[in-house]
Amino acid sequence: VFQRQATNLSASTDNDKEQSRPPGWLSLWSLERVANFRDASGPDMLAPYRCEGGFLKQGVLFRTGHWVTATAADLHILRDTLHIKTYLDLRNGQDFESVDAECFDDYPPSPNGRHDASWPREAGERRRVSCPFSKGLQPRPLQEMAQVGEIDPDDK
Repeated sequence: VFQRQATNLSASTDNDKEQSRPPGWLSLWSLERVANFRDASGPDMLAPYRCEGGFLKQGVLFRTGHWVTATAADLHILRDTLHIKTYLDLRNGQDFESVDAECFDDYPPSPNGRHDASWPREAGERRRVSCPFSKGLQPRPLQEMAQVGEIDPDDK
């Protein structure tokens, strides 16, 4: 039975992570512990999302939850079946987001600094690239109209 733990699951052994999937868990690629993995080209392989100039190419860009709970089987699929080379990590690396895990042996550097002394990997090699896009973002101040509950017609 799947149990939510107070700390991250990456600190457990691979055998501990081989728990059954949570109810309603869906994965087109049979990933066991990587949540919400999907192709960014869209959910329907026969109808990829349109973009300027055509369609998004399938099997190139994926979106997913955190990889720290990935099992050895999950990493095999990501690495050897889907041939993912670069893991763009958009998290800000704070709290549970900065934990170390087995996935960072294949996709270094670990956000906890374990690989700080290593040379950065080049494009084409398996690697993690940190892009904390939300770090330092703040909400903009309310405009006068918004403060009184009105919406500025020019606010798009």
